[in-house]
Amino acid sequence: MENFEMVRAWLREQGIAPDTDACGVTPGETGLFPLGQEQLWLREDVLGNRVRRVRCSFLLWRSAIPGQDAAKALLQLQEQAAKNPPAGFLQFRAEKGRLVKHTGTGLGMYELRLIAEREETL
Repeated sequence: MENFEMVRAWLREQGIAPDTDACGVTPGETGLFPLGQEQLWLREDVLGNRVRRVRCSFLLWRSAIPGQDAAKALLQLQEQAAKNPPAGFLQFRAEKGRLVKHTGTGLGMYELRLIAEREETL
């Protein structure tokens, strides 16, 4: 859960306060959906100290009126992830931003994948 809170804190620094596992339909509402964690490797030294590298994936959904402003906001967040990643992660990427669906009410749901990697001492 620590990784999830680190990503949420970074999003708050970017001016985004996401709900967890939910995203409303009012423009600007955002939801953060954890997709799970995978262990990339595990090392143990002769003293029994163990370190592992994990990758955590998330989906960020945002309700917005489709158009240039919504697309620009996604690109800006991706740039911020590259320039100013969250503290504590060795790698952090925001990728594959796209319009997921366009509703009949003139509202769109945008999606951005967030991928974070870090090492943990067990």
